[in-house]
Amino acid sequence: MRELDEDEPWFLVADRAGQQNLLRLYRTRMWIEQMYGDLKGHGFDLQATHLDHPDRISRLVRAVCIAFVWFITVGIWLVKRGFRHFIDLKSRRDKSYFRLGWDWLERCFRLALPLPFHFNLYF
Repeated sequence: MRELDEDEPWFLVADRAGQQNLLRLYRTRMWIEQMYGDLKGHGFDLQATHLDHPDRISRLVRAVCIAFVWFITVGIWLVKRGFRHFIDLKSRRDKSYFRLGWDWLERCFRLALPLPFHFNLYF
C-alpha cells in the first residue's frame, strides 16, 4: 500500500483474502489507536479522573467529545492554512489532528491570540 504523498510504502501481511477490505480495516484501526491515545495519555488523560458515578462520567464524556471534535477541527484548519510549522517539526509529522489542535490552542492561550471557534468540515 502506498499513497502518492508518502516516501516509503507500508507492507501488510494477512492470512485472509480481500485486499480492499484489509486496507479499509487497517485504516480504521489506525484512527482508533490514535483516538485512544488522544483520550488517554496524549491528551485528555481520562483515566486519571477516577470517576465512578454514571451520570458524572456521562457528562464528562459528552464534554470531552465536543472538545475532541473542536480540537480536531482546529488541527485540520491550521494544516489547511499552512500554520502547522508553528507547532510541529517538519522532519517528523507524527502529531494527530487532535494534538495539533491542542497545541495550537495552548499557543493561543500563551500568546494571548484569539481562539478559533469554528466548526467547519474539511475534506
